Amino acid sequence: MEKALEIIDAIKAARQKTLELVRALSIDVISMKVHVFCMEDLEQIPGDYRVTKLRNSSSSFTCDFEYEATKIFGDVTFYCLLKLEQYEALRKAI
Repeated sequence: MEKALEIIDAIKAARQKTLELVRALSIDVISMKVHVFCMEDLEQIPGDYRVTKLRNSSSSFTCDFEYEATKIFGDVTFYCLLKLEQYEALRKAI
């Protein structure tokens, strides 16, 4: 029981530190992925981002988003979903 409480405390502390840096929509501690709200949040993470086209999805949420921007820092992948208009704006800014 004590080890389980230590794990919970560590996860809560990691969540709090993450939220101090970015607006996280979700944190997957198993695969070490953090879904951030937008590109401005992703830009808070050091390094270059990579954009990939998402595969078609039947989910009503992800069908609005055609691209995913990711940054890997340490062993953690930070990502945000992009609509076509957001992707095109990024391409123009480069």
